[in-house]
Amino acid sequence: MHWREFALSIFIALMAGCTTSAVSTQRATLQPTTTPTPTMIATTAPTSTSTALQSSDAAVNAARLRLSHEGMENPELVSVVSVTPTSWPDDCLGLPSGLTCHSKATAGYLIELEKEGQHYLFHTDQDGKQVRLARSPIEPISDAFVQWQYSDGQECRTAVIGAEQMRYGMCGEAMLAAPSRPTMWPNIKDQSQVSYLKQTYAPFRADTIRGTLVFSGTGTLVASGAEQRAIAEWALYRWLEADVRYLSADDGLGLGWLEKSPSLCGGLWVYQTGLAVAWNCEGTEALGIGFLSATQLQQFYEWLDNGKRWNISPNEQVNGVPPKTALYFPWWDPGEKTMADDVESVLQFVHQVYAQLTTGVQQR
Repeated sequence: MHWREFALSIFIALMAGCTTSAVSTQRATLQPTTTPTPTMIATTAPTSTSTALQSSDAAVNAARLRLSHEGMENPELVSVVSVTPTSWPDDCLGLPSGLTCHSKATAGYLIELEKEGQHYLFHTDQDGKQVRLARSPIEPISDAFVQWQYSDGQECRTAVIGAEQMRYGMCGEAMLAAPSRPTMWPNIKDQSQVSYLKQTYAPFRADTIRGTLVFSGTGTLVASGAEQRAIAEWALYRWLEADVRYLSADDGLGLGWLEKSPSLCGGLWVYQTGLAVAWNCEGTEALGIGFLSATQLQQFYEWLDNGKRWNISPNEQVNGVPPKTALYFPWWDPGEKTMADDVESVLQFVHQVYAQLTTGVQQR
C-alpha cells in the first residue's frame, strides 16, 4: 500500500501524542564553505593500523557511521584504510568551527576511510564522540543558488544548494554530496521546489532565525522577512534529509488540520518550511501542494514562535462549542488553554490555505 494512504492516519496518531522537536533559534554567521586546511598535528610514534584499531574501535565505528549517513546505508561498505593515533591542538580537533574552540591537547585519531573507491579523512577524539571530516573528494557545485549556515549553539551546519545537487556538512569541515530535491513533496504542480524558489525570488542576503542565507535567485519577487526565514527553514530540512537520507511525513510539521462536516471534508498539513499539503477526506490523495504566501507565513510563524501548543479532537468542545475539526500544533506537549477565538482564527487560516491549494488561486 502506498505510504500516502496512511497520511491522515499518521496525523490522527500525532493527535494522540506524538510530537516533533523545536529547533533552537540561535542566529549564525556565514563562514567559508570550502574544504578546510587542518591545523598542524603532532602524532605519536608510528603505530600499525591493526594495532591502532584494537584501541580505537569506538572512533572508527563512529567515523564509518558518519560516512554511511548514520547507518541509513550499510557501514560495512565503508572500509578502513589507516588509523593513526594523534594529539589534536584543540577541542575542535584541529579544524575550524562555527563554534568556540579551546586550545588544549586532545587525544584522538586520524582515520582514513574508503567508500566506493573514494577516500575520506576524519579527525576524531579517543572515544568517537567527536568525528570531523577533514578531507573529502567531493567537488564543489557550479550552479549553487543557496548558501546557508545555522548554529544552534551545539552544532553548526552548512549547505550549498544547486538545481540538482547540494553540498552539506558541519561548519569548518569538508563537505559531502546529496540530491537537492526533497524525496517527499518534490514538486509544486509541474515544477520542482528547487526551481520554484530559484525562479521566483530575487537575490538577497539575510540573517534569519534559522540561519544566515546568501540567496542567488533569478526571479523578481522581493522576499519578505517571513519568506526569507521560510527559505532558511527549507535549507535546514534539505540538510537534515541529506544527512540521514530520510525524513518522515511528520518531520518539520508545524500545523495539522482535519475536518469532517457536511460542508467540507479534507485535511491540511503545514510544515515549518512554509510548504502546505491539502488532502482529500480519506487521506489517499494530495489535492494540492504549495508554499504559503508572505502574509500567511507571517501569521504561521507568529503562532509557532509564540508557543502555540494545543490540539483539539473533532468531538471536543471549546467554550461549549464543538468545532467539528482536529487542529494540532506539534512543537510542544499540549497544555495551553484553547479559546474559541483561537480556534476561529486558525480555522479561517486553514480554510483559506486549503481553498488556495485546491482551486489554484494564489494569494500574496
